Amino acid sequence: MRNMRQDNRSPVVKMLSAAFGIVFAFFWTGTAVRMGAPKFFVLFGVFFIGMSIYQFVTQIKHLTKKRHKVSESLDDDNRQVEALLERDVKSPVETKSYNFCPECGEQLKKKYKRCPACGDKL
Repeated sequence: MRNMRQDNRSPVVKMLSAAFGIVFAFFWTGTAVRMGAPKFFVLFGVFFIGMSIYQFVTQIKHLTKKRHKVSESLDDDNRQVEALLERDVKSPVETKSYNFCPECGEQLKKKYKRCPACGDKL
């Protein structure tokens, strides 16, 4: 079985080639009509216009969907960062109180979840 190569062109390049296809298809169809060519050539031109418009619209949808996925991914990353920041080194702990960090010996003035010097969990 023969492997099909994946098209690695960017959606913008595909969209531009579809736009060029639309222009060329209109040129083809108009020329075929003006020259009095057989109906097959005119029908081919109409089919070519339809396929080019379909490809153009598909690429626009692909671009907007890709941007939407990227923004969702960034929102998820931002939520994770915010969750980590909420557990910041300097967030007070109600239950335990240390005057010195048991790991590095840093003097603590407040109640912390983690040592501000070494980051060790208290």
